[in-house]
Amino acid sequence: MTAKLPHYTTLQKFSARRDLLAVTEAMIAQMGQAALRRAGPETEVAANATLKMANASAHFTSRVGRVRRKWKMVSVLLVCGLLMPLGMVVAVCPGSDKTQTEELPHKGFTTADEAGVMPAKLFADAGCDADWIDGVCREDWGVQGWIKPATCRSDGSLGGCYRPGLTEQRLKKAGYGRRWNVETFFSGLKRVTGSTFSARKAANLTKEEHLRG
Repeated sequence: MTAKLPHYTTLQKFSARRDLLAVTEAMIAQMGQAALRRAGPETEVAANATLKMANASAHFTSRVGRVRRKWKMVSVLLVCGLLMPLGMVVAVCPGSDKTQTEELPHKGFTTADEAGVMPAKLFADAGCDADWIDGVCREDWGVQGWIKPATCRSDGSLGGCYRPGLTEQRLKKAGYGRRWNVETFFSGLKRVTGSTFSARKAANLTKEEHLRG
């Protein structure tokens, strides 16, 4: 057998490339687009964000009495059923899920050379609730955005153009329960690669999460 194992510094040397983020984002987008084409025209995608702590685990931090200060917010857009990520955004906390939700389609619905395959529906939780996000999904991308609205008014009403139509009954009929695919992905990602980072510098934290993704 002539095949050789990669050198143990392969990933470290790859992470030192200046274009690392562009390369990893292109890889994620191309594999996700392949999953979309395989799933067919009625494909559904889900978006969500999770927090990951830098350097030390929550258990260690609580045992030594320290205050958790460094966090990274990781947002993912993935193909439901296949659990294949389409796009990933990593940002320093604190931040808003809405900002990253707007950025995710640009990473997932297009490739380096052409527009990609469009899914039929996009599911997201109330953290991404904003009428303008629904408008971007439906008007700019041609994707039905099914985002659970957050009730903020005292009378329980919902403002905006699209939000009043996102009732619990309509969400259920549209298959909103499929949104849990993204929670399953995050659970697997943390169990396989860990819920904390090894890097310390902000730029390296972002690189590390893209490599894990």
